Amino acid sequence: MKHLGDIELWNRIQAGDRNAFSELVNSYSEILFQFVHRRVSCVEESENILQEIFVYVWNQRQKITLELPLYRYLFKIAKIKVIEWIVNEQRKIVRAEILLTRFQGTFLLSKSEEDFLTKELAVLSIF
Repeated sequence: MKHLGDIELWNRIQAGDRNAFSELVNSYSEILFQFVHRRVSCVEESENILQEIFVYVWNQRQKITLELPLYRYLFKIAKIKVIEWIVNEQRKIVRAEILLTRFQGTFLLSKSEEDFLTKELAVLSIF
């Protein structure tokens, strides 16, 4: 497929033209990946976010009215997806900290338990 202008490309994508969508993906994947990767620093997560961007565009294609140049719209979506990823990562950290706080006391041994385990390990190391 020859390189189409943004408006014609978008019109074809909205009509469900998968070849036009492939052209969009091929044209913008590398630069969007670099944009995302500079903020995420993990190749796998960057690839996942890139996929989310294009899945979102495809799924929302009939609802989207381009008021910006296509590349600016794609970068706007990329920015939103990166922010969502950062928020989710922060939530994971908070949940992990809460779990650590809850279970921190659970794993402490009493002095008698520690003495018992020390004696058991000493016996086992003899053999």
